Amino acid sequence: MKVFIALFACVVIASAAFTKKSPEDLLRFRKECDAPDNLNIPQELQEKYSKFEYPDDELTHKHIKCVALKFETWNENDGYVPDLMLQQFGDDKKPILEKCLTKRNPDWTAEKWAWNDWKCLVQNGISK
Repeated sequence: MKVFIALFACVVIASAAFTKKSPEDLLRFRKECDAPDNLNIPQELQEKYSKFEYPDDELTHKHIKCVALKFETWNENDGYVPDLMLQQFGDDKKPILEKCLTKRNPDWTAEKWAWNDWKCLVQNGISK
């Protein structure tokens, strides 16, 4: 019982510490992830991202995972964290989260998992 209470307290504290990110944060995170000292995303891919075009390739998968980590809504163990996603996007997005958030497929890299869930989230209007 003590372990359950301790785990529950950790989840509550982690959720309480989350700060909703702004569009400016998104731009900063993208720039940080794409930088030469990080993922070193080529200019032509950065231009696609700025037009909301995200090809299904390894570098784009890494970009999406990097940005999600900076948003603090995704982690290597759980993928996207529903409680934090709701804080970021609003409680009305719960049906989208229920539809799109998956357990990790053992055949996927963490990056592919982040990208697959993100693609579903975007296609179903998470940011609208």
